[in-house]
Amino acid sequence: MRSIIFLILSCLILMPSLLQARWASPGDIPVAVDFFQRDINIKKDGTYTERVHIVFSLLNDKGREQLALYPIFYNGSSERINIVKAQTSVGDRVYPVSKSNMVDKAIAGSELGFDEVHKVSIAFPKLAVGAKVELIYTREVSEAILPNFASFDLRFGEGALWNHGVVNIQTEIPLYMQVNDPFDVIKTTYTTSEKSLSGFSISLAKSNFTTLTVNEPEGSLLNPTKQTWVDISSLSDWNVFSERMRPGYFDVASQPLPQILQKIFDDAKKVTNEEDQLNKITSDLIKFFHYLGDWRTVKNQFFPRDLKTIVETQTGDCKDFSVMLGAIAKRLGYKISFPLVHRGFDQINIPYTYPLFQSFNHVFVKLISPTGKTYWVDPTNSTSMAGAIFPDIADRPVLIIGGSDKDKYQISPTVNPKNNGLWLDHTIFFNVTPAKHQMLFTVKGQDAAYITGLSLHMSEKSLEEYLFDLLLSEPLKQEDKASIKLPPLDSRVVKDISIQITMQKKQFFKKTNLGPGISLEYNSLEKILNDTEGQVNDLSLGIPKTLVRKTRLKNYLIPNGKTFDVSIDNQYLSIKRTFIHEGADSVILDELIVKKAFIPSSIMQSPEINVFRKEVRENILDSIYVLDGLDYSKIN
Repeated sequence: MRSIIFLILSCLILMPSLLQARWASPGDIPVAVDFFQRDINIKKDGTYTERVHIVFSLLNDKGREQLALYPIFYNGSSERINIVKAQTSVGDRVYPVSKSNMVDKAIAGSELGFDEVHKVSIAFPKLAVGAKVELIYTREVSEAILPNFASFDLRFGEGALWNHGVVNIQTEIPLYMQVNDPFDVIKTTYTTSEKSLSGFSISLAKSNFTTLTVNEPEGSLLNPTKQTWVDISSLSDWNVFSERMRPGYFDVASQPLPQILQKIFDDAKKVTNEEDQLNKITSDLIKFFHYLGDWRTVKNQFFPRDLKTIVETQTGDCKDFSVMLGAIAKRLGYKISFPLVHRGFDQINIPYTYPLFQSFNHVFVKLISPTGKTYWVDPTNSTSMAGAIFPDIADRPVLIIGGSDKDKYQISPTVNPKNNGLWLDHTIFFNVTPAKHQMLFTVKGQDAAYITGLSLHMSEKSLEEYLFDLLLSEPLKQEDKASIKLPPLDSRVVKDISIQITMQKKQFFKKTNLGPGISLEYNSLEKILNDTEGQVNDLSLGIPKTLVRKTRLKNYLIPNGKTFDVSIDNQYLSIKRTFIHEGADSVILDELIVKKAFIPSSIMQSPEINVFRKEVRENILDSIYVLDGLDYSKIN
């Protein structure tokens, strides 16, 4: 009688880490900030000047690498940088930086914003452990991002061991200040007895201070609430800030449509389904216009260019693409607004109290259709997905420009894990040697967005190689007799993708002293099993999604399979494994649902997570089903 033996491999990676995650100590840090002073003078119109004076000490060889080429970023269209002093001191010897070692160049692409960003690169000489690097420079901002508005994001303890830090501010416009000081190291003093923000200083009241962490688990991120920062803004109300931004977008969206946009409008008008209609517009924009991620021709502004100018250049950034979509959708009866967001992956975004331009690097479109349905559409991607939100703009603070939202500053929708992910139907045939594997991969939602239009950018051969590697995560050999059947991947509209792979892969089955076994592990769970003591960072779980794996053993019955059924569920993750008999076949159904993108460090040692770890170690990770009665040599 055939039977199955359920084994759990005890690997070192499953054991609790011997390293202790923690805040960095002085010995862990490559550079110290011995002196930091920033003097800011803000004028009534929002322009300002500043003087920055920094002295670094190099603590180890890594510090030499860190300061080898020091960058200063600035807006080339509205700012001027002047290097007053740049030198290295080694003992009593001083080595000034020559002008040839200070290079000022425009950046072709950047995530710092929408404007013409330049970078001054300073190559300090004679860098050695124990050397001191001194830098003094001034910045003059001649045009405010928004008239009569200024905002600053001040950080303390980042990237180094801070022994000193002070920011002095004089201003002709009222300011509002939010202080995040989890270590109680910030001190504020005022130049007037009534504590007026017309003149004040923010200083670091502690030496040997840092917000660096060490020994943190892979995939973890430091939450901004655990960092030390001060945000300063000349506005206290996000709604007022939104309203002041409104004309820059809606004046352009109301302009007459140039010919090519009129053509896109006419074609879209023929489509009756709302989601298809929006996908038609955005896919046509992607087709006819070239997206430049940081177009910077408009001086220091977060506003789009005129429609006529955009069409003449056939290129645009996020502002330009969004206003083109908005202009067309508005004429089709949609109510439009423009959310500002900080786009990207692997970051924790939290809401801030006061309006800051530093909070954003991207804009897209929110639409309410004539039937009342809401769509969050980013037209800058290579494919269109009007029915869902792209993960790099999901679940984070956004500022809505225009529209009927009562609160303009809000959180964008989350990715629905039920509609996103990978479904694998894997059938194993034992009537041939080696055993034959037939796999049907179905990719849905946001995950499909990165596959839908691949053949527009890759050759057929490169595409097959890429997908083999992506889906199987292991190298193939000619003897594996692998073949792949692909659907058309030339669409600019995201849709579910089904890919079939057939192979007779040797070494697929695991060798054990009890016979051949099938490995059914979830490698993606390893990082949550790391229960590092003292973890500071939050743990990133990635984009919310569903992973389903249905393994069918053709004409092979597993007795008492229900014994190994397991279900583990909490607010962050859900895992379920079920054994089923279908005729003469055994089916093992695994389902993993990632419900949220992050697990806060505050609960990483909670009973809820510890129970989850225990259940996964004992029942899920590195599981091998030993197939009794099968000859390893015949199936592999």
